[in-house]
Amino acid sequence: MSAPGKRRISFLGDSYTVGHGIKNVDKRFANQVRNMMKDEWEVQVLAGNGLDTGAELYVLESYIKAGFQFDNLILIYCLNDISDIIPKFKNILKEIYKGKKSEGFFLKNSYFINLLYYRFVRGRNPNISNYYGFVRDAYYSNHWEDQKNRLHLLCKLCHSRGINLMVVTFPFLHALDNGYEYGEIHEKLNKFWKEQKIPYLDLLSIYEGHKASELIISRYDAHPNEYAHSLAAEAIKNFIIRKD
Repeated sequence: MSAPGKRRISFLGDSYTVGHGIKNVDKRFANQVRNMMKDEWEVQVLAGNGLDTGAELYVLESYIKAGFQFDNLILIYCLNDISDIIPKFKNILKEIYKGKKSEGFFLKNSYFINLLYYRFVRGRNPNISNYYGFVRDAYYSNHWEDQKNRLHLLCKLCHSRGINLMVVTFPFLHALDNGYEYGEIHEKLNKFWKEQKIPYLDLLSIYEGHKASELIISRYDAHPNEYAHSLAAEAIKNFIIRKD
């Protein structure tokens, strides 16, 4: 149950929602929203590194079965949430996990050596280096229909339980420089949410005009940094207020 006199907001998402790469957890957008709206809202975070739409559906169903009480659910959608239904991505995971089984002592026990090794692997393996291309192409294939079906299931589940669903979409921040090639994917997603009558916030408009280097953890880690989280937090807070 939520605290007396307060409504509950639950963020459902992946590593963006976890705040991967952020040293101070209070700097991630969910915690910033919590601090800005603490007098009115109770903010929960249901997230995990690597979660895609399939796993997020499972997490939501599990919490519902466990008796967790939802008021408002905000799905934090990243463009790669479609990845788990892309066969090429599944093959990438197999290669990575296969490599980890054969790691020697230094790879397992030295962060620096491990980091250098996997940067080298990423650069030499075309499947891994072309990951974002696989994701982009998935939205122009039958995988997009499969993804819409899964998102529709999520919408239906929320509706059947009286959960007010909202969606926030993050762009690929590393790709903002020199023309953003994923704009049409955002349009596809926005059209879908509009058809489902689900309130949505596309953060692309918030981040456009910024350099990628201003928004990401590092050139090797495309997750949002503290500044990007602060921009998201302010936009999400205003989005919640408008839709309240």
